[in-house]
Formats: sequence, C-alpha cells, structure tokens
Amino acid sequence: MYFIDLAWAFVWVFLAGGFYALFGQLYEWVDGRILDKTIGGWMGKQKYVLVRMIPPVENLRSMSEMENFFINLSSIYAGKSPKDIYVEGKSYENFTFEIHSKGGEIAIYCWLNRNFLPLLRSSLLAHYPGTSVLEVEDPFASWPKEWTGGFQDYKYFYGTDIVFGNKSDLYPLKSWKFFQIGSLNPITDPFATLIAALEHIEEGDYAVFQLIIRPFIDGDKKKEWKKELEALKKELATNSVSEVGEGGTVKLLTEQEKLLLNTVNNKISSENFKFKIKVGFFSPRKGPVKNLGPMMSYLKQFSSDPQFLMPSGDTKTNRAAEGAIFGPSEDKWYWAREAIFREKKMYLSLIKRSLARGTSPKFIDVESLTALFHFPMTVNFDVGMVNRITSNVSSNESIASMGQPPSNLPT
Repeated sequence: MYFIDLAWAFVWVFLAGGFYALFGQLYEWVDGRILDKTIGGWMGKQKYVLVRMIPPVENLRSMSEMENFFINLSSIYAGKSPKDIYVEGKSYENFTFEIHSKGGEIAIYCWLNRNFLPLLRSSLLAHYPGTSVLEVEDPFASWPKEWTGGFQDYKYFYGTDIVFGNKSDLYPLKSWKFFQIGSLNPITDPFATLIAALEHIEEGDYAVFQLIIRPFIDGDKKKEWKKELEALKKELATNSVSEVGEGGTVKLLTEQEKLLLNTVNNKISSENFKFKIKVGFFSPRKGPVKNLGPMMSYLKQFSSDPQFLMPSGDTKTNRAAEGAIFGPSEDKWYWAREAIFREKKMYLSLIKRSLARGTSPKFIDVESLTALFHFPMTVNFDVGMVNRITSNVSSNESIASMGQPPSNLPT
C-alpha cells in the first residue's frame, strides 16, 4: 500500500509540474504575442528616415569626438514603464549605421527615427564641423521584400551576423585608445582598412556593412557582469605567485591580468550600447564569400584578450563557394535547403535593419564602439579616398552631384 501511495504521489507531482511548465510556456507565448502586436502597432506609426553622412574632406579631430557623439545619442534613452510597453507598445529606439559599396562607390548612411534627426545632425556638426547630413532615398527601397534566389543582376548572396567569440560580453574589444593616444595622430586607423576593402570590390558587386546600436543597458545586466567580474578575480588570484623573502610568498597579478581587470572595470562603468553587426554581399558571380575576406580582416583588428569578433555559424549562408554549403557534409539534401532558409532569413534581417532577428544582440562599451565606427583623420588617410566616399551609390538624382559638403555649414 505504501508503494502504491508513493507511486501516486510521484504521478501527481509529475502532472502538477507538467501543468506548471505548460502554463508557463503558454503564458510566455501569449505575453510575446501581445507584446509583438502592441510594439508592432507603435513601430508602424513611427517615421524612419535614411540620411547620408559625408565626413569632412579635411578632418583633424580625434576619435574621442566620435565617442562623445555616441554619448550624445544615448540621451534618447529613457526607461519605459510596463504601461508604456504593454499598453502603448513603446519600444526602445535603434540607430543603424551602414557603409554601402556598389562596385567600389562608397556611401555612409544612418537609419533612424525622424524624431532624432535634429539630435544626429547637431551632434555630428558639433564634433565634426563640415559634415553633411542629407536625407536620401533608401537603396533597399527598390529591392524585393524577400530573397527568392536573386534580383536585378545579383544572383548570389552571402550574409551573416558578426558575433563575439567569447560568449560573455563582459570582455570588451580594443578601445579607440589602442589606436590613438589623446589628440595625437592615430598610430593606425582601422576604419581605413574597411573603406579600402569596400572600395576594391568588383564592378557589379554590392557590399553592406551594418552596425545596429541601441543606447540602453539595464541594471540586471550590470549585476550579471559584476558577478562575472568577482568570479574572474577569484580565478586570477590563484594564478601568479612570487617569492618574497624568507617569510613566505605573496600572490601577484601579471601586467596582462591587471590590464584585463582594468578594461573590464572600464566597460562596466562606461556607457554601453546593445549592438549587432551584419554583413551582406551580393554578386552576379559565384564565390562572393572570398570578397568578404578583407572585411573579416578589418574586424580582426579589434581582437583583445579574450574577446574577438567572428561570423556566426548559425546565420552565415556561405552557399556559393565552389558548390560547398557549410563545409564537408554527406547530407547535401539537408544543407541545400538549410542554405536557402538562411539566405531568406539573413536577407530579411539585413534590409529590415533588425536588432531582434538572427543572433542575440550583445553589449559594447562606447570606447570599443568608437574604434569600430568613426570618421577617419585625414592626416593619416588618403584624401582621395575621402573624396571617393562622396560619390553617388544610389539612383537618387538629388544626391548625384554632392561631391563636396555644402559651403554654408557652421565651422
């Protein structure tokens, strides 16, 4: 009898647990559906605009100016109440910074809510006098809403999210201060590498480098980081040991370990942004993946110990390279269909400028963000290349003749 009662007890516990789990899943689904609908309704009412940013032909400003620019953008952040989110559907705002290259002709864009255009323009002119910020037609507007195997002359597409190599975003990438000391000329300008890579793609190809940021970090994330930091300190404390006289030993950190702790502490205390990087390459020819090699080399410049950037294995399409899909695999039937599925999803994510689609966004500190995206100093930069950035890459005739910034901007 005792064993029968015990068996029934287990049954009831199992059923109750199953019901609780099922109810939890149902609640999450309903909550997500309601949230998607309310936020979708609110987002549908917002007016977004694409602007083309033309950097000054002569720029002697330090990268620190771009750091201050991003901090200015973070002023749009304000906490939203449950009523704001669930009833009115208000969401947090994104800025999308993009570099497009059409056969080597380059343009730098920003996609943002029209409400924040005055903030963008005033912040840029404050930190980079002579910059032009011009409303333009979105190049994506004439593209199909879905990837169906090609459009216009573009028959092949490669795309991927770029993710952190270390799963924890506690660890930062290299700061802009690694490349430039104070207001001195940069030791090397990583942005020049990206521009050069995009400038030398073949005629008929189209490349997109997309950086989506949201000026927001919550208290829970910082608490999570602080716990990771304490665990890191305990781990490092067990490493280096140095002899001190006859009385015993004392534990010391190496210079590299001290630097790691300093950079992590700096990230926790500084302005942070939720971010995602996407890249896309369109070509009439097979093998567009090889053309992204220089872009990947650009991203490697920001590798620190122990953080780096890499293509996401869950999103990369990699379909056209000599018939391979994702490397050697006997199951060609599965991978062929998986490749098509990924192309559709990655294409939609790219043209929608979506922070939510694809891999989960991570957090980046403002100093690392500045290293990734800034206006180059022309002291160590090919001025001719700067002029080429002003060339037209879209069919919009209103920007076809803007080779130089307008002369009436404040200086």
